[in-house]
Amino acid sequence: MRKYFNEDSKNFRKYWESVNRSDKKNTRKKLMDACLVDYQTIYNWLNGTCRIHPLAKPKIEEVAGQKIFSDNE
Repeated sequence: MRKYFNEDSKNFRKYWESVNRSDKKNTRKKLMDACLVDYQTIYNWLNGTCRIHPLAKPKIEEVAGQKIFSDNE
């Protein structure tokens, strides 16, 4: 289905799939506010069509409350 994942997108999608369905809307809003991006960017990150900016990764992990990305860039 999705062939062109990079490691960050895989990790982000894995986290996203662990979020309860009822919490996804609020979580997406928190991510958009924290990372200063729009809905389309979140969608692109999840689908691996654009890379996740290194400055956004700590913000995503802060919203998630867990480690998502590996430290080696």
